[in-house]
Amino acid sequence: MRLDEINEWIDATIISRGKSYFREGRVLSVNEKVSNQFQCLVEGTRDYVVEVTLDEDQEIEYSACTCPYDQGEFCKHEVAAFLAIDEYLSKKDKQELDQDCGSTHRNLDDIFRSMSKDEVVSLLREIVKNDGKLKRRIMVKFGDLRDEDLLRQTSKMVRESLEEFVDTYGYTTDDSDEIYCDGVDEALSKAHEYLDEGRVMLSIKILLEIYREMNRMISFYGMFNDRVLSSKYLETSEDLKVCFSHPKLSDGERDNVYDLILQWIEKFIQNREYQSAIHFIELAIEVMRHPYQKEVMDELVEYFICELQEEELEFLYLEKLRFCQYRYIKKIAGENSAERFMYTQLDLPIFRELAIQQAMSISDYESAIALCIGGERISKENSLNDVRWKKMRVEIYEKINDLPRFHDLAIELILRGNEVYYDKLKTKYEDEQWRKVYPKLIAKIESENRYGSWVFLNLLIKEQEKEKIINFLRQNPRFAPDVYRHVLPEFNHEMISIFEAYIKEQVKISSTRDLYIKCCDLIRTMVSIGGKNEGKEMILWIRENFRRRSALLEEISKIEIFL
Repeated sequence: MRLDEINEWIDATIISRGKSYFREGRVLSVNEKVSNQFQCLVEGTRDYVVEVTLDEDQEIEYSACTCPYDQGEFCKHEVAAFLAIDEYLSKKDKQELDQDCGSTHRNLDDIFRSMSKDEVVSLLREIVKNDGKLKRRIMVKFGDLRDEDLLRQTSKMVRESLEEFVDTYGYTTDDSDEIYCDGVDEALSKAHEYLDEGRVMLSIKILLEIYREMNRMISFYGMFNDRVLSSKYLETSEDLKVCFSHPKLSDGERDNVYDLILQWIEKFIQNREYQSAIHFIELAIEVMRHPYQKEVMDELVEYFICELQEEELEFLYLEKLRFCQYRYIKKIAGENSAERFMYTQLDLPIFRELAIQQAMSISDYESAIALCIGGERISKENSLNDVRWKKMRVEIYEKINDLPRFHDLAIELILRGNEVYYDKLKTKYEDEQWRKVYPKLIAKIESENRYGSWVFLNLLIKEQEKEKIINFLRQNPRFAPDVYRHVLPEFNHEMISIFEAYIKEQVKISSTRDLYIKCCDLIRTMVSIGGKNEGKEMILWIRENFRRRSALLEEISKIEIFL
């Protein structure tokens, strides 16, 4: 296996993780000890050493990593090292080439200037003959192509550029990287050029090709979270909106654009590229003008929903589809029709939220409360742990100063882990009143404790109930590393005792080096709060009882020198 063949031979998951490590700069060093023998330091849970030996053709003859991974031939640290070595060799080759060119005192510019026009043309023909991508870029940028050919070649150029970008950089690039997606940039530049010339329709068609290819990439990989690709996606979308409102775009052309987008929506649905279909429906709304266009879109949306039901994917896309429908109904048929449609779709959260907001805007608070309660009922019927309706309802109670109902619902939300309502509830009472409410509230939270101990513990921390925190930690020592500071210095001795018991418990159940390191971190913490003697005793206890755990003893020896 060569360095440039790792994608074909190594598990895709390991490749993906290794690429992430490489892009994140976790390969700390690449050291070529002798020719084609490399030692790389890779940052993981700890620093690991990767040894790699290549032959003259960059075939990997030997590779090993000091990490404990044993589920396959290669680990993510090795993949990251392979990529770093490949980069190192590429830079080395370039440096050698630059030195060779420098030794003749001629750089490429000098060479090109010295060549005749026929020699340059001949060289370009030779290069382009063996490079279809370059030929396509030259034809798009400089060729006098028919519109149909231009669009076809632009689409291919953009697709190749996106695939090459993702293959090279993955799906996330660092903000400091000066990285470009050349094919997309070239296509956008061409669209801008035609727009400046007043050829708006051709500019739109080019932008639609870019948008289509980017949406296909989204259908395969998911929505862009990369700064380069996401910025190009947004730029394309904004450019289309500019073109749609351009004064030189006639009404007839606008209708033609609508028909073209409609055809692509149908193709996307047939090809099961559902996310792309929705994005193009959103585009179609921008150019929709006539009631008959709305009726055609209604039929297409219902067909889309039938396809989703057959695929059992309705739950993923129905809300987005219906909201698109709401938008174009509002645009073509008006506010009243859109409102009637909204009330037929209250099972979908986005419409229930709209209805609540609308009721709130006209101070119809009881209707808003009823809508919230309806949402809670639907969530319960569908076994969903969706508290958004309770949150909206408690905010309404707060707005209308209904303290009894606010109090009861706020406590319910606190018990579900929403601590913000504890602070809100506290502000509703005078200090003397709160002193009466607080003991009952904290007892209720402690007794019910349905959503984990953190709710109870965090409230104790807010109220500085140090003695209660200590009592809690005695029963739940796993929380000690995160909250011990909140009981110091009054309860140092008690905390040391809690750490002692917890460390022994953790050492007994630990079986990997990573867990042993965590145990050592716990010992360090115990020592830092005054448990130096207890730390020494703990190390003696470990050495006496776990003599066969060499990795544990090795980690213990690293902290022993500090005691």
